Amino acid sequence: MIRLFSGIEEQGDRIALVEENGKTHTYSELAKEADQLAQPLRDFKGLLALEATNELEPILALVGACRAGCPILLVGEGDLESKRNLRRDYQPEFEFSRKGGPWALRKGGVPLGDKIHPDLAILLSTSGSTGSSKQVRLSHENLRSNGLSIIEYLGIENTERAITALQFNYSFGLSVITSHLHGGASISLTSKSVLEDGFWAQFERQNATSVSGVPRSFEMLSRSGFLDRSIAGLRTITQAGGRLQPELVEAFASYASRNHAQFYVMYGQTEASPRMSYLPPESTLENSDSIGVAVPGGRFRILDANGFELQEPDKPGELFYSGPNVMMGYSFSRAELGLGNETGELRTGDIALRKPNGFIKLVGRASRFVKIAGLRIGLDDVESYAKGEGIVCSVAGTDEGVVVAVDDQRLATAELEKKLVREFRIPAGSLAVVRFKELPVLSTGKPDYQSILKSDTAKLEYSPEATLRLQLASLLGVDELDDEDTFFSVGGDSLSYVEASILIERNFGRRIPGWDRMPFCKLFNLGGEDAPEVRIGLDRLLIARSIAIYLAMTSHAFIQFRVWELLPGVFRLVTRMATPSFLVIFGMGLARSYLGRSDDQTLAKFSRWSLPKALTVYIAIILTQACAIVGRKSSIEEFFNVLIFSSPGLYVDLLTIYCGLYFVGPFLVRELERQKFFGLLLLLILPWAFWPSLTSSTNDSYFLGLLYGSGGVVGPSVLHATTFVIFGYALGAKGKQNNLFGFAVVLFVASALYLAYAIVNNSLEELGRGIANMHLRKINHPFYYAYGILSALLVLGLSQLLSRVQTAYRGWRIVFGIGANSLFAFTFGNMLLNLGPVVKVAPAWSRFLLWALFLIGLSLLSYDINQTKPRFFGPISRGIKTVTRIIFGIGPKIFPRKAKQLEPPL
Repeated sequence: MIRLFSGIEEQGDRIALVEENGKTHTYSELAKEADQLAQPLRDFKGLLALEATNELEPILALVGACRAGCPILLVGEGDLESKRNLRRDYQPEFEFSRKGGPWALRKGGVPLGDKIHPDLAILLSTSGSTGSSKQVRLSHENLRSNGLSIIEYLGIENTERAITALQFNYSFGLSVITSHLHGGASISLTSKSVLEDGFWAQFERQNATSVSGVPRSFEMLSRSGFLDRSIAGLRTITQAGGRLQPELVEAFASYASRNHAQFYVMYGQTEASPRMSYLPPESTLENSDSIGVAVPGGRFRILDANGFELQEPDKPGELFYSGPNVMMGYSFSRAELGLGNETGELRTGDIALRKPNGFIKLVGRASRFVKIAGLRIGLDDVESYAKGEGIVCSVAGTDEGVVVAVDDQRLATAELEKKLVREFRIPAGSLAVVRFKELPVLSTGKPDYQSILKSDTAKLEYSPEATLRLQLASLLGVDELDDEDTFFSVGGDSLSYVEASILIERNFGRRIPGWDRMPFCKLFNLGGEDAPEVRIGLDRLLIARSIAIYLAMTSHAFIQFRVWELLPGVFRLVTRMATPSFLVIFGMGLARSYLGRSDDQTLAKFSRWSLPKALTVYIAIILTQACAIVGRKSSIEEFFNVLIFSSPGLYVDLLTIYCGLYFVGPFLVRELERQKFFGLLLLLILPWAFWPSLTSSTNDSYFLGLLYGSGGVVGPSVLHATTFVIFGYALGAKGKQNNLFGFAVVLFVASALYLAYAIVNNSLEELGRGIANMHLRKINHPFYYAYGILSALLVLGLSQLLSRVQTAYRGWRIVFGIGANSLFAFTFGNMLLNLGPVVKVAPAWSRFLLWALFLIGLSLLSYDINQTKPRFFGPISRGIKTVTRIIFGIGPKIFPRKAKQLEPPL
């Protein structure tokens, strides 16, 4: 038997843990510190009760005890005092907690000397048995095998860094720890919630790459404006702990695709250590109602009522799972700890069917369990508890909530809610106690659970009798909340923070920033009018990208609607800011994701993303030019010439540059990262050293001009456009080091001085005309690049100012949502313009009106297709969204991502 976390010291000086304050611990240090802490556990065998928080000391205790072969009863902080039955039934010899002081390993009861099975690693509460003595017995092999499966299908490499969004006494949170430490990756420790700005600030500051959450986390994130943000370095998002609505699955899958990340939907149970299936990211949008396929090493069977396996698709039956990660069995007291493996195949309790493509879809539950916010709740257990309190009731429920039907009109329903929430940790907003004159029953005399769920009074909302104070107390498992206490001072954690945030938002009708740090007396006294406005930060690059799109679309619309002839030429200088801004932003995005990560594995991942992205942009070129043919602005011959890059097309210059940049991007990043300053100079100097000879070349090939700028037939060329990208990369690097302002000022001054030199030696009018009519751009003139750097810095400066405008007004997200769907907005806008007629004769006011309506409509549509429920165009948005997925999904299907091969066990 190989113990959990054995061999981690072989990772040497690789970083294993990063504390919230930034202090790092290598694998060698982790193994040494963990072994020192667990030394008493080696000398005196017994059971360790470990209170888990996302801090260094509990992680050391977890790793050290596993390496020492000491089984662990894993509980939440404070559980040993609040749930005294655990100490009574399991009689641990050691306890690791802080009890209001520093973390310490303390002796518990008298050593019993009874036999504990040597394979046993961890006792973990099932999601629904929180507070009871029922535990899942997990072996070292269960946990190791599941960790290695997760490493394989998530492709966890030593460059990955997870952040602890979940406590590790919850099986999902534990699996993040085991998989990343066995994969040689690192973990950023934080006690903050995903809904706090401080969480994402730490994520970016410590170069984290992955985050995990339960359905409630993603529901709240979607409502908070997260989908309009861009998080630097985010590569992997994983969801488990219950069913996420298909609309939200699609929304987060789309978000991940736009932001160079992968979104994994997973399914599991504590009894399976805990992962049983995952949905491959490239299949998520088409299978948002599915749990995917079994994890490597696992197998699903679907059995009918007679126990025969169903092979044909779309036939529902009970879902069974087998694999090396299936638990040893359950325990209810110390007496079962000596037992060996009693479980072969796991009966999940879910009804499922196999889709024609082989993916598994859950359609119901075989037993009376529901799963809410990652907690599996037995409805019969709730009913038995209530009856034990002398209350006659029937309990029904879904994954949305639990309804307790009672026929006692005098019962204090608020008090019963309080007891049930505290005992079973049902989220307070997901429990309703409903009075009936008579409990609904079927003709057989059995409870009519469907009638209970369909009752008009069973809305699974707040009980009107319950106050906010009572609901929060129930959620936190305490009897009373002292006025001077705060949420975290009474034991709130990241999981309960999500539930509490929902309660707070529902109570006040809006989010309350900083509520978790307010004394309860202040929080409860906030009136509806007194509640502070929610302030959602706007991402700087998203705003900058939006501004650039508006500038580009304005230029194209002014051509279409003949507005240019009504305006002085100076206005063209403003719209010409779009292209250089796009390219600088492209470089800043590369720095966000790949700065400091130049290893071959990371760049291989980048290549697997950039190649389908290049194909997607090429598809956008096809669509734009096809519309030009329909709109009679191009011929079939010109269409095919554009597709082979032998002639320019209408409104596709920027797309062709992007297509080339996506191909050279991995090489560019590798050279920038490996050569550092000298590589930067080399890549900047070489294109301009040969610029005079390239410009004077008689070559008239559009393709060669597109690549390296010869002959002055196109501009900026891919080779010269990398100048903007490199400057953007440098800006992104300085931004991550918090010294962007000084570097930007230097660039601004240098570009301004160069333009001043150009004006002195030419004329302002000549220079302006050369930029406005794109002559300087076409010949890749250095003056254009000085102008471009100035333009990009101005756009970024404006976006920085706007990003500081913190507002709850949804209109901000509508205005700048166009930047979250930049490729769609740019392509679809140009397609519409190519399809529409050119305005030849019309009053000036009508031409400006057409331009304004075009931009407003494009902005609203771009915002709409990013929402789970379109707000403006409804079926039109949904239809365009579906068609866009089909068309732009071709790239990833031709270049599928490959899962990393499983490394030999540690």
